[in-house]
Amino acid sequence: MESIFKVIASHLKSGVMDRKSPFHICYTSTILQHDFGHYIPKSRSVVLRYFEPDDRIIGFNSNINSSKIKELRANPYIEILFYSARDKLQFRFAAKASIHHQDEVATNCWNKMRETSKKCYLDSDIIED
Repeated sequence: MESIFKVIASHLKSGVMDRKSPFHICYTSTILQHDFGHYIPKSRSVVLRYFEPDDRIIGFNSNINSSKIKELRANPYIEILFYSARDKLQFRFAAKASIHHQDEVATNCWNKMRETSKKCYLDSDIIED
């Protein structure tokens, strides 16, 4: 089992560092409670920004006003999917999300981002993702 995790960790580390890695983009699914009481999954792609194998933390950025953040505040459970057609590998993780906004974690992540990437999050008019 440990050797499988080492393979996964290696791919996710490359996804953080290499924009051309098939593991750079992953897919997240949140749960939206519809007005009629039905639960609806919502999936979208995000960029892998952080991976800490020892603590098993996966991080991505989102505009604080996005529907994704609203959904995670209402229900913090998330699934994250990584897929590489090239490597014929799929990794799925169920997790409980934590939102970091205007704290040390958010600041550290922001400071590590390229200037061109930061522009994606500066538009205050973004409501949906």
